[in-house]
Amino acid sequence: MDASRREVVVGGRWPRVAIVVLNWNGREVLEDCVRSIYALSYAPLEVVVVDNGSMDGSAEMVQNTFGDCILIQNEKNLGFAKGNNQGIEVALERGNDYVMTLNNDTLLDLESLSLLVQRAESDPRIAAVSPKIYFADPSDHLWFAGGTFSYWKGRNGHVGYRQKDCPAWNVPGEAQFISGCALLASRHAWQQIGGFDESLFVYSEDVDWSLRARKAGFKLFYEPRAVVWHLESFSTLRNEWQANQMYYCTRNPMVVMWKQGRWWHWLTFLPYHAALSCKRILQALSRRDWLAVVKIFKGFRDFPALARQAKSRQRTKAALV
Repeated sequence: MDASRREVVVGGRWPRVAIVVLNWNGREVLEDCVRSIYALSYAPLEVVVVDNGSMDGSAEMVQNTFGDCILIQNEKNLGFAKGNNQGIEVALERGNDYVMTLNNDTLLDLESLSLLVQRAESDPRIAAVSPKIYFADPSDHLWFAGGTFSYWKGRNGHVGYRQKDCPAWNVPGEAQFISGCALLASRHAWQQIGGFDESLFVYSEDVDWSLRARKAGFKLFYEPRAVVWHLESFSTLRNEWQANQMYYCTRNPMVVMWKQGRWWHWLTFLPYHAALSCKRILQALSRRDWLAVVKIFKGFRDFPALARQAKSRQRTKAALV
């Protein structure tokens, strides 16, 4: 038994961990992802796959290939937030001490989960831990080495994004936000903070959750010894969802800022967000993507109605088990 696993024994037992994998027409990557989970050195471990109405045989593949996997089948795409919340709720009901959300287009290093749990167990104030995440190709370039967030821009950032790995990214420490791509959070944190805001549907839900965690007095942590590889935006590209992506990337940051920011942040956030949206419109026009242009305008149009209800949903129903 290696040292990293020996150090996470609590009360004579390993903390129980469930990994929730959300899937939408991702069969060609899902199988490799789930195999990498079952290959992990860590135990006890449960796998929960939430299928968001896939039409590519994903659910059937899981049923036939991974008999121990818990499968939740939705009739339609319920979004990243609600789909993950379903899996988190089931995992907590089954008594797991930690629940990790994991994109279906990722691969885990054998010791990654052991190292994440070890870090989480080191401080009760840690709500969630993120691994170092590489691109799948090139596999030595970073996708995530910690997260930043600016209230003045209403925008999150990935530390080290697209840069080649080097010792500078091997320093563990607190983060301002953690990506839902690979987020290990404690049972206590899910119960105190709640799940992802389902009104966001997709995009910015992990930013919102991270800000809520920090406001509740928790820490977010980056653990570079744990490693994951990520095929970025597979579901968006696979399902030809680029125009819809523009809608949520326009609307959701405003919703998050309405919930989490202060009025003075809007003095710089709104001009910045408007300028960024104009840039996206010009880019869409240059490639004659008329639908993307329409979606950006709809994002601004739909924000007020959602904002009127936003602050009453600071805690979502999915993980208050």
